[in-house]
Amino acid sequence: MSQILDKDFLQHLIDIHNIGCGERPRLKWYITAIIAFGGMNYAELIPELYKIVLDTHVADKDQMTETRKIREALTKVCGIWGAAKTGTSLRQLLTATPEYLQESKCYR
Repeated sequence: MSQILDKDFLQHLIDIHNIGCGERPRLKWYITAIIAFGGMNYAELIPELYKIVLDTHVADKDQMTETRKIREALTKVCGIWGAAKTGTSLRQLLTATPEYLQESKCYR
């Protein structure tokens, strides 16, 4: 685990998000954090956070759904950030995505 993404920092993100959204938020804290890292030019942290999320915060049966949500969220912010940040963030996510969670079919 990197110096930035230590357990205290991640717990702080979870606590802040739960205070603002309640215990069962519609938008998950890790999606918000991944989008924020991409938007603030810290895309290199996305693979590490994604791996932590898969290992400890998402059940095996939900991993494909959550991975799709993260990809979709990164794609939707393209109009705000621009294509360069979006492309960089999506490529970083792809480097950490296990093959079984990668799309086998192109939907667009």
